[in-house]
Amino acid sequence: MKRIIPALMIAILFSSCATHLGMISSGVSDQNIQYEDMAVGVAQTAHVFGIGGLSKDALVLQAKQNMMKSRPLKKDEMYMNFTVDFKQSYWLVYIQTKVTVSADVVKKTGTEDVSPFSPNYLNSLGTSNMANKLFEVGDSVIFDKTLRGTVVAVKKSGRMRVSYKTSRGNFKVANMSVNSVFSPNKKYRGYRAGDMYATTFTQGGEDETVVGKVVGVGLQFVLVRSVKNGYLLKLKY
Repeated sequence: MKRIIPALMIAILFSSCATHLGMISSGVSDQNIQYEDMAVGVAQTAHVFGIGGLSKDALVLQAKQNMMKSRPLKKDEMYMNFTVDFKQSYWLVYIQTKVTVSADVVKKTGTEDVSPFSPNYLNSLGTSNMANKLFEVGDSVIFDKTLRGTVVAVKKSGRMRVSYKTSRGNFKVANMSVNSVFSPNKKYRGYRAGDMYATTFTQGGEDETVVGKVVGVGLQFVLVRSVKNGYLLKLKY
């Protein structure tokens, strides 16, 4: 019994749960418009014992600013139909709040003879998902082995859009293969960041064994830092 109680305490300490809350604000325009694109921005904060981090209003503002930076408006364009999604994850005394703000980008056309939806907008609707087996919009990810970003769109074609901050402090959105993206905090195929990973493969007719620590997990590959030389390696499961 003495061994069971500490084990239960550890399980409770490291267990987590998440809640979602969404809000939608629809806009109506008396002008002739065409739906051009969708814009997404993400922001997150953390509280320990309820202390620290940004307020919800400040977090929404930051996510909206990131959305506007990732998809700036062009001439005659405006944002409409804002959606705000809150995701809170709990680990006993630690609470992480992530906010995703999205909006339709519409353009004034000045005529009724134009289709209400542009080909680009229809393509976005037909090829985008909020999630796949591992990643979902709002997730923090690693790409190009060392860069950090946030998922803003998951494509059915096996590609993703990731928002990231450049060294100059500018926000950009990159379109990349899902196999180039890794999660630093989720568990997948039995592995998560911090676990040890070992694999053996044949190279030049000889067997070679790689042992390292998992940095991030992906759908088809795992990102591992080699114990032998410290190199970051992208290895197939």
